[in-house]
Amino acid sequence: QQAKKTEADISLAKDDYIFTGRIDLLMEKDGEYEIMDFKTGYRPQSYSEKLANYERQLYSYASAFEQHYQKRPARLLLYWTAEPQREDAVMEIPYHADAAEQINRSFDAVARKINEKDFHIATPPERHTCERCDLQHLCMSEGIISAPDCI
Repeated sequence: QQAKKTEADISLAKDDYIFTGRIDLLMEKDGEYEIMDFKTGYRPQSYSEKLANYERQLYSYASAFEQHYQKRPARLLLYWTAEPQREDAVMEIPYHADAAEQINRSFDAVARKINEKDFHIATPPERHTCERCDLQHLCMSEGIISAPDCI
């Protein structure tokens, strides 16, 4: 494998928005590309919402890469920097076309809501999330969410 780019800026142009991101490491071997994203901490022992978010991030990078290079990356990888053994640090995220399409539709739906200025909160966050949020006063003053709405 050969490192092709580090901190590679990537974008995905859609009809009404542009998704931008930064790939930590883009590698190439025999014409096949791999996207690696570095994560601080240890590899999770079980599936979690945090890991699901990282997967969505990698799928978004893969979509942007595919639009730019007209080819899908061969592998999507997470590298857990706190793991002492390399074999434990590297985690491959399998690519599934149907999951990629679902994630793209989700991004499209979020972008549509932003463009329509629809900031309705369907499920209020837990109270500790509101208490730590820098935007809690904006949400309350704009009527997006109120303190009693926080679970």
